[in-house]
Order: sequence, then structure tokens, then C-alpha cells
Amino acid sequence: MIIVSIEIENFLSYYKKNRLDFDLGPTVILGQNNTGKSKLFDAFNWVLYDRAFKTTEEVWAETKDWREDLINRKAKAECRNGEYVACSVCLTFLDEDENKYLLAREYSLPKSNEGNWQIPRNSDLSLTRTDAVTSNDTNFYDRDAEEQLLMLFPENLSRYFLFQGENISQIMSLSNKSAFTKALRDLSRIEVFEKAKAYADKVLKNLKRDFENKADADNALHERKIRLSQEIDKLKEDVAFQDEQFDNECRERNIQKEQFEKKNNELKMFEECAAILRESDYLEAQRLTKNELRASLITNQKRDVFDKWMYAGTDAILNRFLSFYKQNKIEKKIPEPIRQEFIKEMLAEHKCKVCGSDAADESDAYKKIASFLNDRSLDKEIELINQLSMVADNMLDKVTRIPEEIKEFYLSLQEVEDQIRSLQNKIKAKEEELRSIIPSGISEDEIKAKNFIQIQRDRDRFKNDLDGSESKINQIKGRRDFLKKELDNKLEEYESLIAQSSNTKEKERFQLAEKVNASTSQFYDHFLNRIISDIEENANKFFTQMTIKNAALSGKVKVDFANKEVYTIDEAGTRLFNINQANKVSLQIAFVAAVLDVSNRFWDNYFPFIADAPISALGGNNKLTAIDTMIEIFNQSIVILKDDALTYDPDNLRNDVVRTMIMGNSAIKNAYELVMEGDNEQEQHTLIKKIK
Repeated sequence: MIIVSIEIENFLSYYKKNRLDFDLGPTVILGQNNTGKSKLFDAFNWVLYDRAFKTTEEVWAETKDWREDLINRKAKAECRNGEYVACSVCLTFLDEDENKYLLAREYSLPKSNEGNWQIPRNSDLSLTRTDAVTSNDTNFYDRDAEEQLLMLFPENLSRYFLFQGENISQIMSLSNKSAFTKALRDLSRIEVFEKAKAYADKVLKNLKRDFENKADADNALHERKIRLSQEIDKLKEDVAFQDEQFDNECRERNIQKEQFEKKNNELKMFEECAAILRESDYLEAQRLTKNELRASLITNQKRDVFDKWMYAGTDAILNRFLSFYKQNKIEKKIPEPIRQEFIKEMLAEHKCKVCGSDAADESDAYKKIASFLNDRSLDKEIELINQLSMVADNMLDKVTRIPEEIKEFYLSLQEVEDQIRSLQNKIKAKEEELRSIIPSGISEDEIKAKNFIQIQRDRDRFKNDLDGSESKINQIKGRRDFLKKELDNKLEEYESLIAQSSNTKEKERFQLAEKVNASTSQFYDHFLNRIISDIEENANKFFTQMTIKNAALSGKVKVDFANKEVYTIDEAGTRLFNINQANKVSLQIAFVAAVLDVSNRFWDNYFPFIADAPISALGGNNKLTAIDTMIEIFNQSIVILKDDALTYDPDNLRNDVVRTMIMGNSAIKNAYELVMEGDNEQEQHTLIKKIK
């Protein structure tokens, strides 16, 4: 079976007509939370089986239970009094002989003139089959269409080709009332052997009654036969009761196991998320520190560097001035400055200490020396020249170092900016890592506020309940084994009494019925074990394919129908516990793929694999490996995935690993993105964008 297209109109979050086309092979559909991913999955379920999943109540509900809520809010709001609004889903598909089918389910809702909805109980179903050779159409409606549909898409297998990752525990359960056991009845038409076995049991029971009602010549033997038969019947009832108790306790064990694993994964996930957030906070604090350092460098040093840069290249001018100054000093053209104290000493001593001549009062020499008194002009000029030389000398030293200082500044600035970029990349990597593991609908603040101690207590409580259930299962198994041994002993004794019976005709008929009963039981057990073995073999093949790149120990798949479990074992056959999340998801998908693969061979019909959130618990390379394997395993796969990309960030969108894989994989002919449009809840609806 190959699905060609699905057309959705006014169904749940889908407003007006929306169409998706499919080809042989894989189609990938991406969407953020609350963009209509699960509603698309519901559309497939509704058109095939008249059911959609109510998220708030966590139940599958039929149209009559959904009532007006099945129709898109925006479409209902636009419906006028006296008119009607309808939702519909149309599915076009081909069978293995290229016959074309158009399946349509519609639900119309009239609106009275008073503005009230007139709720119909049922949806309308139609199926048109177009013959590939003659192009003739055959039409089926409602009940006839449903009967045809169930032959094409058997409901007992629907949980496998309509795979919902969030309900995996129901699919993995092997209890007598599970989806798996129902699926087994459809595989190779095993219900034929069930009916044969039930009929043989009925015949044997009737002949046994006839044999026991016939009085035997040996009265003591006859009484013993009757008493032993009653004991056997009682033991069979007890064994059947223990079987039922065992199955019930296995279902309870599986529920507790799921609760424990969910809580354990929650603890690990939130602890990991919290650790990533702590690392992100630390990196962010470092980034802020580096930003402050960068700002400080720019604010405090850039001006200084600019000022220095203004003097860069002036070393030649300074050198010329200093050479000029030194030369004039040597030639004594620049005298030493005369200090006022020195002049006063010469006047007091009446002697010129420069030339050594006497300077008597009122003499020309005395007057010459006195003329310099209180006149600092020469001091200032000489001192200015000398100071200028010192400044020039200091400036020359600084100017010489300016290129190196500018270089050091820019190197420091570059180093800080490199550190900021590195921290930003690390923060971005942590954000991507967090997005790959953070549960849907959980914010960072909620992760920070999580009570890990309480989660751990809940996990431990579920573990205790699980251990208690395992103990009960072992007790029931022990009791059942004891009763079966007693039953075997009684049956053996009963067989010896049959051989001694004088009622030859009844005895021969009963013995023949026993042989027929044993043969039908062997046929049933043989086919059941063969199917289980085939599923296990295929599951192991797919599981190996999915985990080949996983460094963690994966093991082999074991479908333990006797103990109602699917798990992995090592080479010695020992059960592996605590396998990582990636391997758990791979095990689940491998098991589902194996059931479908076996059913494909028995039905001679390839079912498409339509999966909603099949690998939501995986991230990074594990997610890509799982997608690649699904692409290879299934004849046609329509995989609906949570979009981990930041759609508002072009770089992130361009570098998203899933989008990169989609665009680079030639096997993927079609890919879509779901987005939510509308400014308010009443207006919001899903918009489909084709990305490949």
C-alpha cells in the first residue's frame, strides 16, 4: 500500500483545504510544539478508523465523542446561522496491483438560525476503487466502505503502521489483551488455528464427558476415573486462573516498569538539563566578564592609544631637536641658567664668580651683576630650553614604544574578542544540546525549579513497586509450575485408567480426539512460535542496523512471549539492564518494524509507516541514525518530527542537522514544515510549507 496524498479541510487545527503529497520512500514533516504535528497524525487515524486523540484526556475518541470540537475553531466562527460547516479528510492510495483508492470521511455540522449547533452522531465515509486495468470505479459507502477498509488496513495492525512514539508501552506489551496479541491473530491468519484448537478442545470435552458417563465394568476404576477427572478439571481451572493472574500481573509489571523508566529518565533528563543550564550560566558569566573587559579596553585604552598614535612617526623630529640641543651645548651656545642665589652671593662678596674680577659697590661690574637681580628672563629661557630637551628625550623614548604599544592593545583586544566568540559558540552549543534533550513544553525556569529529591523519591517508589510486582510474578510462576506438574501427574494417571477401561468404543473415540487436540495445539504453537521467532529475528536485524554507530553496548533483541516482555540480551543470553535511551528507542522502532515486516510477508501487502514523534527522546547523531534506518527499513515512511531548529535564526536554520540531512538525502523526495498562523487562539491554524 502506497499513500499518494492526504487532503485535510477544517479538521482540528487545519483551516480550509490543506494537502500533502507523498512518494514511495520517506517523507519528513517538521514542526515546533503546538503547530499541528499530532493533529496531522490524528487525520490519518480519523479517516481510517473514525478516531482522534484527545490530548487533555489522553484517550482515543470517536467522532460522536468529539462532537463540534472536531471542527476547526476559525471555520466554526465564520459559519453563519442557517448554514453549515464541514470537516473532511481525503486519503488517496494505491495497492500492490496499482489499483487506486480514494477514501473520504466527512463530518458536517449545521448551525441553526438561533446560532446552535445540530450535532450529528456519525461521520460519513466513502471509498472509491479505480481498477488499474479497466479504469472502472466501484463505490462503497459507510458500513460497506468500513468493511473494505478493514481488509486493506487491518485495525489489529494499526498501532504498528500508525506508530505513536508517546504510546510505545502499549505497542511493546505482549499481554494476552495487548495490541501485539491482537496483531498476532492477523498475522498469517493465525485465528484459523485458534478456531481449530478451540473446536478440538470442545470435541475432546464432549467425548470425554461421554466416556466418563459410560459406566465401566470395573466399578472401582470407574469411580477413580470420575474422581480423577474432577481433580483434573479443577487443576485446569487453577492453572487457567494462575495464567490469568500471571498475565494481569505482567500487565501491571509493564505499567510499573514504564512509570519507573519515565521517572528515571525524567530524573536523568532534568539532571542533565540542569547541569547544562549551570554550565550555560557559568559560560554566560564569563562572557559578561569578557564583555566588560572589552568595554574597558575600548573606553580606557583606546583614547590613550589614539593620543599616542597622533605622535607616531615624530621620532625623527625629536631626534633632530635633541641633536641640535646637544651640539649647541657642546659649543656652549646654550649657557647654564643663572640662579638668583648665585647673583646675590657675588654682590655680597663684591666679586664676579663667572670671570673672577672684582665688583666694588657702584662699579660697572657691580651694576652689571646687579642687573640680573630679580630678572628671571634668562633663567626662564635657558630652563625652558633645558626642559624642552628633557621632554623631547622622554617623548622620544615613548614615541619609540608607540608601535609596540598599539600592537599590544590590538592583540589584547583581539584576544578578548576571540574569547567572547568562543564563549558565545560554547553557549550556543549548550543551547542546542539542551534543545535536543529538553522535554516538550518544559521551560528553563521549570527545569531550574524542579524538585530533584522528590523525583528521586518517586523513582525509588516506582522501583519498589516494580520489584514487588516481579516478586508476585515469580510467586505466580512457581504456583503455576507446581499446579502444572500436579496436572501432568493426574493426566498421566488418567491415561493409564483409560487404557484399563472396558468401554472400547468410547475409549477409542476419546483417544482419537486427544490426538486431534494435541495436533491442533501443536499446529497453533508451531505457527505462533514461528511468527514470534520471525519477529525476533527481524527485530534483531533492524536493531543491529540502528545501533551499529552507538558506542554503548546494545546486545540482541529477545521477544520473550512466555514472560510478556521485549528486551535485549548479551552474547551469553543474559538480560541487559539499564541500556541507554538511544538504544531503548532503537529497540522500540526495531520491534515495530519487525512486526510490520512479518505482516507484510504474510499479507503480501506493504503497509506504510506513519510515525508521530517516533524519536522525540533522541538528539544529535542518534536521531539522524534512527531517521536513516527508518528510511531504509520501510517501503514508505511518513515521519513527523519535532523541529529542534531556531526558525527565527537563519544561521541555525541553515545548519540544522535534520534539515541538512533532508536536503542532502536523495531518497527523500518530499519534506514539509508545519507552522502556526494567527494572532489569537480563535484565529490560530496550521499552515503547511513545503521545504523539499
